[in-house]
Amino acid sequence: MSYVDGFITAVPIANRDVFRSHSEHFGDLLQEFGAMRVVDCWGDDVPHGKLTDMYRAVQANGDETVCFSWIEWPTKEVRDAGMAKMMQDPRTQPNAMPMPFDGKRMIFGGFEAVSDARRCTPAAGAADGHELSITRLIPVAREKLWRCWTEPQLLKQWFCPRPWSIAVAEIDVRVGGSSHIVMRGPNGESHDADGVYLEVVPGRKLVMTDAFTRDWMPSGKPFMTGIVTFDDEDGQTRYTARARHWTREDREAHEQMGFEPGWNATADQLMELAKTL
Repeated sequence: MSYVDGFITAVPIANRDVFRSHSEHFGDLLQEFGAMRVVDCWGDDVPHGKLTDMYRAVQANGDETVCFSWIEWPTKEVRDAGMAKMMQDPRTQPNAMPMPFDGKRMIFGGFEAVSDARRCTPAAGAADGHELSITRLIPVAREKLWRCWTEPQLLKQWFCPRPWSIAVAEIDVRVGGSSHIVMRGPNGESHDADGVYLEVVPGRKLVMTDAFTRDWMPSGKPFMTGIVTFDDEDGQTRYTARARHWTREDREAHEQMGFEPGWNATADQLMELAKTL
């Protein structure tokens, strides 16, 4: 399951708009560093307790409210790496991004998820709960990300999480064009992935499926349709990769196989490569 960082802060009520702007900007950076989801909540129905409460926890005064925030990561390892990047990035330093609250009174901690009821219900926007997805705001032009997806020699450098590698990448990026990819594991494992492209919008969108192979030959067992989009956002690229599965069971199997850490690891590799182009 995922790993979560939780935070409680005392924020001046007059700073609501500043807090929201800060949260949106910081959330974009955290997703760049590997976070799957960043949520910041403004106190609305926070009761005062007789013995203890959230206000006491952060020593909030009368002109402050309590805000609750959390960051969801695919794994603790991704979180540790992401936090290290954040601490070193000049865009997150106090002089570049001053906090709209007293950081000395913030309380926080890291938590390992032991239950997630969301996994038992359809994901928002995904028909019948068959979809898994990741999204990142990547500080690279979408044209460079597109090249990494559509040029075989670039695709081979990032497409599966290390220490696995791509031995063969034969791709014909056009509607009806086929793809044949062979992945190699560190202990000699081999996995073939074949499919066809269903939609190609240059620089913007790719849709592919394993339901068919070359010349529209039906595959033995269709598993998923992949949808990748590249959208301009604030001078960066909103990169979203979706896997829509044929059945709920397939989606659950993909999740158990390590969809979130695997696809997030390859997104990191994609970004690193694209930055060099």
